[in-house]
Amino acid sequence: MAHPVVDLQDGPEPKPYRARIAEGEERQQWWDHAVATWPTYASYQEKTDREIPVFLLEPVED
Repeated sequence: MAHPVVDLQDGPEPKPYRARIAEGEERQQWWDHAVATWPTYASYQEKTDREIPVFLLEPVED
C-alpha cells in the first residue's frame, strides 16, 4: 500500500491505476464474483483464518 499506483494495459497503451482494498459489502460483491469466476478461490479461503483481501484498481485522473 506504500505505492498504490500501478500501470495496467487494457488496450493499446498502459495507463496508471490506483489500487485500494475493498471492504464491507463492496468486498463481498467482488469476492462472490471472483469465486464464481475462479472457484478455487473459495478453497484458498477455507485454508486460512484470515480474510483474503480484495484489491480494486481505479483509473488515475490526469
